Parts: sequence; structure tokens; C-alpha cells
Amino acid sequence: MDMTKPTDSPAAKLPMPRGFKLFIALAVLMVVGAAISLFDKSEFYADVFIEISVFCVFLAGFFTNTRTLQFAYLVGANIYVIVCLGAFSTVFFTKMNQGVGVLLIIQIIFSCLNLVPIIIYHLTDREFFYTYQRQLIYPTLFFVFVLLGHLPGGDVLTSEVSHEIFSLIIFAQAFEIMDAIHKVGKAHHMAAYAINTQPLGTKLVPDTDDADDSEGSLDEPEDVEE
Repeated sequence: MDMTKPTDSPAAKLPMPRGFKLFIALAVLMVVGAAISLFDKSEFYADVFIEISVFCVFLAGFFTNTRTLQFAYLVGANIYVIVCLGAFSTVFFTKMNQGVGVLLIIQIIFSCLNLVPIIIYHLTDREFFYTYQRQLIYPTLFFVFVLLGHLPGGDVLTSEVSHEIFSLIIFAQAFEIMDAIHKVGKAHHMAAYAINTQPLGTKLVPDTDDADDSEGSLDEPEDVEE
């Protein structure tokens, strides 16, 4: 068995990294703390726990060591971010700033779009693009910004520049998505261009030892009987 090729087979299954377990456990602990805070009607602490949990989920992605674990993480992390953004967008839209609520809804749409290539590329067993993990940076930045707003004097920060900051995050995420689509399209275009620009009359021969031997035999002079 060739040990140089990475595989997710049971015989070569790698243990789940400790760092991944640690940050996922911290995220679960934060969610439990948020649920307890909501039960005690302490919305302030519930918001803080949720914001920290999103950051922990983002950090857990740096410790994925197999394709299967990365796929499960990306799907789960995007769904969790969508749920959290949905809850916060509802609060912003109904109680605080409708403009920020609309921006969060746009970010939810982007996160849903991010799930499509993740699932397609996994099911078709193609090369996995780490750019889809980078998409989690933008919703994480939103929650980190809101978390900073809980610091002393942070209410002034969030009330004055929150709309501008969230707009910048949205535009940066939109650019990242379009750039990822461009890279995938360019790869397919270059592959098709390389095939269609072969000179007429040429035949693609697989580069194997048998093909080399057969070509070499044509160049050798044949023995001629006198």
C-alpha cells in the first residue's frame, strides 16, 4: 500500500486533532452559557456567549486534518453562522437599525451561496478549495465587532460606524466570492483551451514506459539478411 497518498480509509484514519476538539468544546460551552443566560433573561450575556462561540468555531477550522473532517466542519460552521446571523439580524431589524439588519440578511445569502460549491466539490471528489474556509472570516468579523462594542465606550463605536463597518465586510465578502468563482472558471477555461489548441493531426499519446519503448523500436535499424 502506498503510504505517500493521503486517504480517508479506515485503515489510515487519522485521530481528530486536539485543537479541533478544544475549540468545538469551547463553542458548545458558550452555546450552553447563552441558553442559560436566555433562561435567566440576561440577553447581554447571551449575546456575548454567542459572539465568542462563533469565534471559537472559526478557530477550530485551522485544525482539520482530513478531507472528510474539513467537509463536515465547513458545512456545520456555515450552518451555525447562518443561524446566528439570522437571530442577530432579526434583533437589529426589529429593535435597532433596519439598515444593519438588511446587511446581515445579505451576509446570510452569501453564507448560503458558500455552501453550494463546498457540497458540489466534495460530492464530485474534486480538489478542495480552502477559499471556502476563508468565507467564514467575514461573518466572524461581524461578531467580533459586536463583541468589541460591549467594552466600555463601545456603544459609541457601534452606534457611529457600525453601518460603515458592516458595509465594508459585505463588499469584501462579495469580492472574495467573485474572485473564487473567477479562479474556478479560469481553471476550467484553461483546461479546455489546452485541449482545443492542439495542432491538427497530432495524437495525444500517454507518457508511459511502453509508449517510449515502442517509439524507440522504430528508430532502431532492422537487421537485413544478406
